[in-house]
Amino acid sequence: MNASALSSLTDLLAPAVSAAARGNHKEGLRLLDEVLASCEPDDNLGRATCLRLLSLNHNRLGNLETAARLGGEALALYANLSDAAGESEALCTLTLTYTQIGLNKEALEFGLRALQAAEQTGELKLRCWALNRVGLAYAALKQHDNALAHTARALSLAKDLGDDEILFANLNNLASQNLVQADQLRQQGDAAAALLALTQAEAQCEQAIAVAQRAGNPMRECIALVNRTEVALQGKRFDEAEALVQRYHLLAAQHAYPSIELHAEFDWVTLLQHKDLHEEAVTHLQALESHPLMAGDSSFRLSLFKSLYESHKQLRQFEPALAALEQHAALDRQAVLRTADVQARVMMGRLQVEQAELAAEQSRLDAERQRLRATQLEQEQLLLRAQAAEWVRAAREDTLTGLGNRRVVDEALPGLLARAHAEQLPLSIAMADVDHFKIVNDRFGHGVGDQVLVILGQLLRANTRSTDVLARMGGEEFMMVLVGTPIEQAHDICERLRQAVAQHDWNQCAPGLRVTLSTGLVDRSAEFDSLRLVERADRALYAAKHQGRNCVVRH
Repeated sequence: MNASALSSLTDLLAPAVSAAARGNHKEGLRLLDEVLASCEPDDNLGRATCLRLLSLNHNRLGNLETAARLGGEALALYANLSDAAGESEALCTLTLTYTQIGLNKEALEFGLRALQAAEQTGELKLRCWALNRVGLAYAALKQHDNALAHTARALSLAKDLGDDEILFANLNNLASQNLVQADQLRQQGDAAAALLALTQAEAQCEQAIAVAQRAGNPMRECIALVNRTEVALQGKRFDEAEALVQRYHLLAAQHAYPSIELHAEFDWVTLLQHKDLHEEAVTHLQALESHPLMAGDSSFRLSLFKSLYESHKQLRQFEPALAALEQHAALDRQAVLRTADVQARVMMGRLQVEQAELAAEQSRLDAERQRLRATQLEQEQLLLRAQAAEWVRAAREDTLTGLGNRRVVDEALPGLLARAHAEQLPLSIAMADVDHFKIVNDRFGHGVGDQVLVILGQLLRANTRSTDVLARMGGEEFMMVLVGTPIEQAHDICERLRQAVAQHDWNQCAPGLRVTLSTGLVDRSAEFDSLRLVERADRALYAAKHQGRNCVVRH
């Protein structure tokens, strides 16, 4: 495309870009559809640009499947044009969309590709956005150090650029990431580090508010004020938080931002709960049940029932507390299923696009010399392998806890055991079982039982290394294959896990709930047979049960 044609395309797109910048994404979609319809069939750059902007507008409206499909189409066109700048922008949009869908590993892949393409162009703004999106993907993967590092790099570049939009995005994201970090550090008992993270978040919020006000963008100001309120809540500065809630609630009402208004209502409930005004909190929450946004937003409904549960519990109104908890659990399961459904469709759509591209390539190759046939077949085989690998991954994962399942152990253990013997490395196996789990299900319900298993999976991950093999073997039984770990160290790990389970605040799941763990521990010794090694771990677990439970027994 020559300079004149590019200038003409920019002029055509300007009204749509302006509408999106004002937050009017529906109008942006309408204008972009008109421009796309006017593009010539061979105007691949014009079509790619329209598709990329359509993808971004659909993302802002929550149409994530459509956003993913259009972003993929735009990326393919930019790739065919060898347009690194366009590829980077399309990949940034896909990173954002896939993060919101929950396909976080794929999102990180897109983000890193966006950064690579941006570096090829040498454009500072593209690199800044790519770093921002990589930070988002790392945050979604709960790799907070990487998230903070990449977003901080993006913020440094944004300050050099002097672009309010990207400066605000990075300040706001850094504030959000520091708030998450502060909360985690506080839960881990590191008050000094938590305070430092909270102080940094507060400074970043104030800067973000100033940038939004300078740009005259009330939506961004509201978003920054939401984070600033969370700073005050985490810092237990409730009078300050109350003033902030009132401030951003009024601003949202003035500019017709209903979802932010509703968020303010939930922050108000949080303030009431902190003040032990739980009866007022319940009344407020019950009034919110009829809010128009409640019907279409599962995240708000989840917050509603979680808050109702907490206030009813504090009021010792256990029957409505349990009812709220059960509704929360049911909604949570529905949300997980919906997310999985969306993820499957998006991945299938991505696969279909890739297959369509492969079919087109095959048609072209069929017209060339026969020597290219081998390359074509190899590409098809790689695609099929990738598809098969994805299904294998799904078949190896326990859907409730996210840990591996029995198949992971069956496949991995023989090889790990053989390697340990060959290289004279230590290897320990722990078989853990929830004590009296049937009583938990019978007394508190299977929803609470499922929550217990999910939390146990989280505690397992938190107390082991990424190189260890973790699996839910079935029911309430878990296995840990501690690679390269002598049995004495393995015993310390198991004991630490046992204490973490026993000391966990299970009352958050259900009042009166208590959960303990019995663990049987063995090392490989001279054992070459993985089945016999597992049988030994089972016997050790059996011994732990007979020694009074809530203990670790070495065999």
